[in-house]
Amino acid sequence: GKGEGPLRLLLEGKELPGEVWAEGTLEGLSLSGRARYQLERGLRLEAQGVFQGRLPEVFLEGQGSLLGEGEALPFRFAYRYRGGALPVEGLSLAGEGEGYRISLKEGHLSLDLDKDLTPFGFPVRLWAQAEGPWQEALQVRLERPEGEVSGRVWLWPLRAELQGEVLGERVGLRYQ
Repeated sequence: GKGEGPLRLLLEGKELPGEVWAEGTLEGLSLSGRARYQLERGLRLEAQGVFQGRLPEVFLEGQGSLLGEGEALPFRFAYRYRGGALPVEGLSLAGEGEGYRISLKEGHLSLDLDKDLTPFGFPVRLWAQAEGPWQEALQVRLERPEGEVSGRVWLWPLRAELQGEVLGERVGLRYQ
């Protein structure tokens, strides 16, 4: 025909870090639909949500979980896209459960984590804490029977400064 009526969209991405799937409807500048994301790397991250808006602005909200062997860390998220770049300040994230609490809103990160990560494929106990802009360092401590390291980790760009004792020896780690 004449190209009248809504346009149905389907997006599938499989060769990314993870897999993404979305379907939606575009009518004029109004866009709505649903999306799903999945990542497996010794652990499994799943998220799904719905989106809607009038281009170039789109609002996405949903829920997900970080899944391990017999353990899950659920969270809720929302993202407001206003066109252009994808700033972290448009993302809000909240999750709470045994051993963790996270909140990210308007670029402010609040995190309390004290969790054995073995069920998620990482044989280590992680303690992490943050309160402030997401770009600031997280205070972290990693513990295993062989020893412990602690220090600071920045999320973006990812870098770390850790020191401690492993197998009775002093160690220092710097990642940039």
